[in-house]
Amino acid sequence: MNVISPFLLVPELKNAAIELINKRAYTEASDLISGMVIEVCNDPEYIGKQIYLPEFDQLVEHIGKVLTANKANQTPLHTGKCPIIIATELYFDGGHSRIAEELIKTLGGGIVILTNYFGGSARADNTLPQAIRDLNTLVLPKDTAANNIVRLHSICSQLASEVYHLAHHHDVVANAALSSLMTVPVFFIHHSDHKVTLGATVGKFVHVDLGRHMHKLCSSFLKREIEYWPQGVFDRGVKKFTYPPDEIYSASSGVWNKFNWEGDFTYPDMIATILKAGAARHYHIGSLPDDKLELIRHRLSSQSLSVDRFHCTGVVHSLWQCLIDLNIYLFVGSAPMHGLRTAIEVQGAGIPIIPFRQDDTSLLNEGGFYNKDAPMWSTLEELAISVKATIADHARLASSARECYENEFSPSLWADAINKAKDKYRRTHEG
Repeated sequence: MNVISPFLLVPELKNAAIELINKRAYTEASDLISGMVIEVCNDPEYIGKQIYLPEFDQLVEHIGKVLTANKANQTPLHTGKCPIIIATELYFDGGHSRIAEELIKTLGGGIVILTNYFGGSARADNTLPQAIRDLNTLVLPKDTAANNIVRLHSICSQLASEVYHLAHHHDVVANAALSSLMTVPVFFIHHSDHKVTLGATVGKFVHVDLGRHMHKLCSSFLKREIEYWPQGVFDRGVKKFTYPPDEIYSASSGVWNKFNWEGDFTYPDMIATILKAGAARHYHIGSLPDDKLELIRHRLSSQSLSVDRFHCTGVVHSLWQCLIDLNIYLFVGSAPMHGLRTAIEVQGAGIPIIPFRQDDTSLLNEGGFYNKDAPMWSTLEELAISVKATIADHARLASSARECYENEFSPSLWADAINKAKDKYRRTHEG
């Protein structure tokens, strides 16, 4: 059995960052660290294997401490304190944007601040998508990392009743600014659990995991108390099925890089397998690049399957609502990368889910997000068997999926966990 070793050390880059810090080149050091994290995040060699960067977290904390040293006793603004959610960016699809939305709903209000920091790399101007149009959102200006670390720290020091850290893996600005902000709780929401990320080992953060498997791992490896918040998703209702169905429609979702496109169980092969096993039509909910769509169409044609049996919806605001509207009867999870919020929404809608089975030794092993009856697969042959079994036992599996949502991921469980964590922080720091 392979031993999970989740700590990543990069001594050459660490030493280079230290040299820049010693020269007080804090923006250059921030950009170097951030660029390294972005590169590692995109390297398949590390995904699901190493997720912590303890040495770089210490350097980022040091940068924040130095830059905000004279900002500790600012006079609060006379506008009252409120929850603040920190993100790097928000967009139409993706789980962390939805987490921000549901935090605001659960907390009864708050402000979302986008750092707009991408490690010194060029990015287009941030345009807030329609999906978050109702959120009170501030975007930090285009400026150096050092200046925005000070700016973000100042804003949060004056306005925050508590801070919810949802920033991307690489976001030095968020981590440096918030690691020095300890007059209020900073909840580090470890949602990027399959890739290396900054911030996960910062001791001043209240570390929060949204999955039981990650809570267990982080508790073990970080050797301190870790919060578990069951990721609550607001209920959009249960799909009503008719039996026998006229046709079986299946669906999958996720950005293109959650799927294989070469080697075993490619997404085009998955779709062909699902259609041959009994689905009349398969939907991809979300967007896919044109070249990936062409690969799917080519594979279906090569296996004498009509390309009209595959449909790509494009971006949707609510996966859950789309599953109900499209009359989907079964859902096949992305592979090899799971979509954890996706699993919650699918099961909340009461739709049977067929997840990919991860290796037991992998940090990607997320079986706890699925109901106990969900048939899992790791080969195309197993996928075909699982599709047929789901169709044959549909009513029971649909009921089991909904029961999992109600027992594990309801909004009340999410709200209770957040309130208990806030109360615990107050007792610990004010007692």
